[in-house]
Amino acid sequence: MNSTNQPAQGMMNPNDFSLSVMIKEAWARSHGFKLTWWKAAGLYILVAIALGLLLVFIDSLAQYFFGDTTATTVVSSILNFIRTVVLYPMAIGLFLLGLKRVTDQPIDVKMVFACYSSFWRITGVFILTTLILGVGFFFASLFMGLAESGEYSILPDIVLSLLGLIATIASVYLMVAYSFAALVTYQKGTGVWASMEISRKAITKHWFKTFFTFIVVLLLVVASCIPVFVGLVWSLPWASCVWGILYKKLIA
Repeated sequence: MNSTNQPAQGMMNPNDFSLSVMIKEAWARSHGFKLTWWKAAGLYILVAIALGLLLVFIDSLAQYFFGDTTATTVVSSILNFIRTVVLYPMAIGLFLLGLKRVTDQPIDVKMVFACYSSFWRITGVFILTTLILGVGFFFASLFMGLAESGEYSILPDIVLSLLGLIATIASVYLMVAYSFAALVTYQKGTGVWASMEISRKAITKHWFKTFFTFIVVLLLVVASCIPVFVGLVWSLPWASCVWGILYKKLIA
């Protein structure tokens, strides 16, 4: 029997939300899971390369017909957006594999394509969260810039700095809080805003623990790149399992 479908031993208590215990469980769950995950990641990479070549070709045609004009810039921006939107459900599919693994469900390489069944809702989540975060970070940058320039006379610099800090904190809060929204809309079939709210409300209860979990995972994945990225063979499937455990504890 395929070892990727077998539960690991010594799993964490359902009520245990310790970061160290989650990390240990994810490591245990990643045993026998890495090959399946990397096969799925390989499909993602192949699709990304093929799509990239196609879009580069289209961009070259735009350059040929329009030259170095605003129209060419617009076409390039649209192509970049298309690439991101098309690949985004596959990226969520890689995390779906981690969720399936930690919930003892059968896993298959083809699951990397599973989220395309909710393509429009996932795209809606991506666009709306990007807009909200973009607006938040824009105002954070605006207020901080005005405070540093000292040229805005209506509000004192300290008030502008405070507004910039508030906008930054709110943006970071929402960036973490909406982390599960795309997978929620696939798993539960809920609408765009409803999925974002489910994710936000669930994560808000454990926001700091979620935030620090993401930071620790990111640092460990970055460290695994040293010296020649070999450590990613272990760290990325493990990170997918950590993400799946978090989702299981907070949402599922």
